[in-house]
Amino acid sequence: GSFAPLRDFPCSNKPQYLAFHPKNRDLLAVAGGDDHELTLWNLAEPKRPASVIRSPGNAIWGAGLSEDGKRLGFRTARNPKATRPSLQAEGDWRVFDLAKGSFAPLGDDFRPVEPVLELDNPKWRVKPTKRPDLWVVVGPDGKEYPLEGKLLSLNYATRPTCYTFVPASPKRKGVPNRLAVGHNWGVSVYDLTDGGPVLVRSFAGHEGPTTCVAPSRDGDVLVTGSRDQTVI
Repeated sequence: GSFAPLRDFPCSNKPQYLAFHPKNRDLLAVAGGDDHELTLWNLAEPKRPASVIRSPGNAIWGAGLSEDGKRLGFRTARNPKATRPSLQAEGDWRVFDLAKGSFAPLGDDFRPVEPVLELDNPKWRVKPTKRPDLWVVVGPDGKEYPLEGKLLSLNYATRPTCYTFVPASPKRKGVPNRLAVGHNWGVSVYDLTDGGPVLVRSFAGHEGPTTCVAPSRDGDVLVTGSRDQTVI
């Protein structure tokens, strides 16, 4: 038979699994979305879902520490128009007081340490490519270093999703500028050397793609969020 494109079929994020009803082929179940929801669509009327089953929580699209490192904030709404992979979140921050072990009141004035998207002295930057499994790190001399395969992780090949630079600090003697790249299951850390990025550590612990990564102000701590609805 022939196939006609289905227009105006909304989905909050990339679908992960699809299944048609075994008898009624107008009914399509889609697993996946901003919050791993399960959506049932009637293809004869695709402008709104017939039914939605939501997950218990929400994916994390932004996370960070306060300047003093005493409060942790996260955001659970994704900006569908975001153009930078490390800045995908929008909406209000939920803030957790690490010292008190409790959430701050809603509306708390919270300003996190943002991801560092470029270094100026010396100049380093990250350049995503059209390949989802390949990013390129551009060094001070303009030389490009691909991040893919074993260079992306010590244990497994996967795809990059977000990043932050961690600038060198006089308090951390002998530690160079670093780059942290989020990917499936965790984040990998690189020393930025004259010969390019050198992978020094991979962290795993998420059960889904890492959506955001940010450093503490002193560069000693990394915070990551994930579609698995957790912050590490």
